[in-house]
Amino acid sequence: MKEPVRREKESAAEAAPLRRRPRAGKEWAHSAVLESFASAKIQAESWTTFGFRLDPEVLAELKERMKADRRSTGIAQLSQGHYLDAALRNIPTDVDSQIAMAQAFLDERMGVVNAGRQSTYRVGPQTYALVSTLNQALQEADYGRRGLYIVSAALEGLLRALDAEGELKRPGRRGRGQGTSVE
Repeated sequence: MKEPVRREKESAAEAAPLRRRPRAGKEWAHSAVLESFASAKIQAESWTTFGFRLDPEVLAELKERMKADRRSTGIAQLSQGHYLDAALRNIPTDVDSQIAMAQAFLDERMGVVNAGRQSTYRVGPQTYALVSTLNQALQEADYGRRGLYIVSAALEGLLRALDAEGELKRPGRRGRGQGTSVE
């Protein structure tokens, strides 16, 4: 896979390699969505629009989950891009694992996946670095023109994890020091 594209405005934390969070037995999805939302608000200038195609069924599930999360958190600004960013920040970084994820997505559907329409979403720098090189990396692995499956599989994985973790709650405020609460 090509080296991710680095942008001048990236902080050291954003420039760190993508990581996959352990998914078994550990909650990660709620914090991933809330971290993505916070990043989009706090570091808005580092977010970029990118065109994606998503499986229409997965997109419909995303829309329903987003509506529920807006109600449960009171955060009306939650957007589809926050979920997409959260999902793609947490996929494996190696192409072989991404292809395996896509194949599992296809196998589950017996190969029937509709392409849907292309839409643009704002994503953070880590996600942009991944997706801006994804098509070329897949072509080099003889798996070209199948990014839809990887992106849809990643998003579906996030949605399943969110469902398992339950209702999304509005985040508390961070204190100035460790263990300090803001009242």
